[in-house]
Amino acid sequence: ERAVNGAANALAQSALYLSSFFDRLRGELAFYMGCLTFFEGMQSAGLPVCFPELTPMASDSRAWEQLCDVSLAVITKGSVTGNDLTAEHKRLYLITGANQGGKTTFLRSLGLGQLMAQCGMPVGAKRFTAVDVSQDAIAQTQANIDRNGLTNVDALCANVFDLLTELYEANDRTYDYIILDPP
Repeated sequence: ERAVNGAANALAQSALYLSSFFDRLRGELAFYMGCLTFFEGMQSAGLPVCFPELTPMASDSRAWEQLCDVSLAVITKGSVTGNDLTAEHKRLYLITGANQGGKTTFLRSLGLGQLMAQCGMPVGAKRFTAVDVSQDAIAQTQANIDRNGLTNVDALCANVFDLLTELYEANDRTYDYIILDPP
């Protein structure tokens, strides 16, 4: 009877382990099937799609060619314009432009591209080379700008400096990506 109980317990534990394994496998396969569906959908819509190249943290090389906002591409059924940026030995980018000029869309496409790259997914771009930030944080926030129309550059710089100080102190290390999009 003891031998039968021991064998039954071992069998029950093995069944639980296998059930857990197949549950996790189902989730992983669903993710990869979603990636494949995304890849095929981007290609059939005639939009750029590539597998990203992630470089080490120490690298200063970043390049995006025809980087597009994939969420906007889904909403508009594929009629989006991509952006290019090639930056060697540059770690800070200041994106400026007129109202309704595409700054927010570009920042969203960059954030989505980095997130998708970190997940091992294809990216909505002809070429996407970025730093592997898997050991650091990706932070997206809005600058704390007075909603009553405060546009003073000094005030903006002070707000950004305060925000960066808070982020640095909270995590006790620097961030590779900080995307700021004032309202």
